Amino acid sequence: MLGENLKALRSRRDVTQKMLAESIDVTPAHISAMENGVKIPSAAQVAVFAEVLGCTTDAIILGTGLELAQEKELIEKFRAASPKEREAARAALENRGVGA
Repeated sequence: MLGENLKALRSRRDVTQKMLAESIDVTPAHISAMENGVKIPSAAQVAVFAEVLGCTTDAIILGTGLELAQEKELIEKFRAASPKEREAARAALENRGVGA
């Protein structure tokens, strides 16, 4: 879970594994191992990650606020979409579950 949260937050902030690795003086492969649950970051490392990613340690450890971040991201994409794309998105949401 922690690794999945770390990866999601890193991806949303356009931070590479290399950038995150440099913040705690490890290799990108070490970050990959953390994201895949092979290695567990220390509390100090989580604190640095939170600073680099502009989030709380709770967001990394517990996933707190990830859903809200996802919703904000979708709203931003919707606002940037063309009218045709917005209509397609509305139609897709309105037709969810139809015939299921």
